[in-house]
Amino acid sequence: MMFYTFVMCSILCYAKKTISRSEVTVCVKQVNAVRALAQILRRYTSLNHLAQAARAVLQNSNQITQMLADINKVDFTSVQVCPAE
Repeated sequence: MMFYTFVMCSILCYAKKTISRSEVTVCVKQVNAVRALAQILRRYTSLNHLAQAARAVLQNSNQITQMLADINKVDFTSVQVCPAE
């Protein structure tokens, strides 16, 4: 997480320095591009963490066995789904 914060601060600081020398319309486009890049990096970082966690769990047969035992205890007939608002 610290690396991510460092990278995002570096990108935003660089963008602000570049933007301060640009015209307003170019400035707006650059800010939007940097925001889009930041969002993409957040998504990829989250997906990467999720994949690493899933991989660690799926490589452990004891955890898989416990998950199977837990899911077999669930009474799906009594589970109620609320309608989406």
